[in-house]
Amino acid sequence: WGPLWFGGAYIVWRAWYRGLHGEHLVRAKALFELGLDAENGFRVMCDPRLLDETTPWWFHIVLRDASHVVARELSDHVDQLVLGGSVSAGRASHVPPFFFIGYWIFFACVLPAPWTSRVGPVDEPAPGMYRLKYCQFVGPYSSFEHTHSVQARADGFGCIVDDEIVASVLGEPVMNWVAGVLLQWILQCRSRALTARHGGRVLGVSIESRPTEF
Repeated sequence: WGPLWFGGAYIVWRAWYRGLHGEHLVRAKALFELGLDAENGFRVMCDPRLLDETTPWWFHIVLRDASHVVARELSDHVDQLVLGGSVSAGRASHVPPFFFIGYWIFFACVLPAPWTSRVGPVDEPAPGMYRLKYCQFVGPYSSFEHTHSVQARADGFGCIVDDEIVASVLGEPVMNWVAGVLLQWILQCRSRALTARHGGRVLGVSIESRPTEF
């Protein structure tokens, strides 16, 4: 009866917390410099095919076969609308407002879970600053948003990347704290891998939680 009692108590506590405080959110954030200009730095950050190369040993994210084409279309869209580059033949005629990219997520290299991200829009909120958001469409979180923001350094040497995840597992602080520690670990590994590959330095990796929107 122990697990049933614990599960029931958790459900009651979660409902009480959300009724009193609303949805609890956790934010993990990495700020780092890359030895690339803002355009090429943004191209690197937007490519979902590079995700698995920069994750910790216990976490793997693998594109599903059908999503490889969508990932290439996203890269072409970034080149066309933000970077001003060339677009592959036949792909420029129609650009969807969002791209849906499917993955397999492996925890501890064993347990696979399906994940689909709604990616977009690609925008330029200020001159020399580029931004792209990944939102969970299908997955284990109640909400999950991953935003890449890249802007040129003021001195013109390299770019600054703001890599931020705002998420909630079940809308309460206990599970969100656990998820926040893991997300911070993932962003830390990713920022270290990218700065080692492209030059630059990690400026900081942080975690914050609150019962309201950020």
